[in-house]
Amino acid sequence: MPNFLCNINSCDEFSYRHQSQHEQEYHEDIAINVKSIKK
Repeated sequence: MPNFLCNINSCDEFSYRHQSQHEQEYHEDIAINVKSIKK
């Protein structure tokens, strides 16, 4: 999936950290949803 927020090479490190932070939050949300469904 292309990163539309930043295509500048100097921003790659920042955008990677930014993206991984959102992925972690996304997975945490899924885990919470799965737990609530199983109850």
